[in-house]
Amino acid sequence: MAAVFITFAQAMDRQSTTEPGMVKGKIAYIAPEVLKGAKPNPQTDVYGVGVVLWEALAARRLFGGEKLTDIEMAMRTLKMEVPPLAQIRPGLPEDAYDLVACAIDRDPTQRFYTAQAMITAIASILRKHPESSGGGPLGQSARRAKTLLEAR
Repeated sequence: MAAVFITFAQAMDRQSTTEPGMVKGKIAYIAPEVLKGAKPNPQTDVYGVGVVLWEALAARRLFGGEKLTDIEMAMRTLKMEVPPLAQIRPGLPEDAYDLVACAIDRDPTQRFYTAQAMITAIASILRKHPESSGGGPLGQSARRAKTLLEAR
């Protein structure tokens, strides 16, 4: 199944370690519980990766707002309803939608427990839904995202 999932699995496999208790990154990718003061953990990292995956497949920002302040983005992360990926990017396998929804669930206990668990789920989807790297829906998403980014 496609370059987007393969790239994410490879990137997650090369993850680096952040010092315990240290928060790094942009507000749009920080898990809701961390914004509320919880300590970062593997599920908070999965949330950030899930947001990036949602955005790569949807070819848009999850909560929009390229000109939002950090406070405005934090409020959207905490309160705004997550748009269903299936409505924005129809045609993907149902288990791909489920994987992304699991990764970005606001309840950390409902997310993948570790990045490795998410990699395993991605590998399972790729085995169940093989496609060439450019021809199927995920390949089309990757090309569309690249075109939009180049247009900016």
